[in-house]
Parts: sequence; structure tokens; C-alpha cells
Amino acid sequence: MEGNDRLTEDQIEKLFCVRRTCIEMLRARGYHVQDRYDQYELEGFKKHFIDRTKEDMLLLGVQPHGKGEKILVFFCEDKKTLY
Repeated sequence: MEGNDRLTEDQIEKLFCVRRTCIEMLRARGYHVQDRYDQYELEGFKKHFIDRTKEDMLLLGVQPHGKGEKILVFFCEDKKTLY
């Protein structure tokens, strides 16, 4: 990854909170979210994602009962400031 594309520690902390909230929202709506990083606390999440991009934080939710609907949550790469 290029030097400027790397996530800062502050960005990772914000994305950790956003991603955790997305997982909670999907599960509350009946989606099964298989997320091997869900068990990480913030420090473990930082260690894993420090050298990665936002696109590596992809989430896939599947409704196991009924229609089997799927939802994909991704964090696009852009140059806008995270709030």
C-alpha cells in the first residue's frame, strides 16, 4: 500500500466504531454476519487493519430464514475527511 493510502490510527478508531455499529444493526434486523474480526477489541482491530485499506473492511450479511436476502456493507476509498 502506498504511504498516503494508509489509514491513520484515528481513522481506524472511528472505523472500528462505525463497523461495530453496522454489525449490530445488521444482526438486529435478522442478518447473519460472519465477521472473524468481530471478537476483536479496539487494539486487536488496530493491529489487524493498520496496514490495510477501508475496502478490506467489507461486511456481508445474509438472512438465514425466509428469502435469503443478502446485504453488502463496504467502506469506499475516498479523500474526504472522516467525521
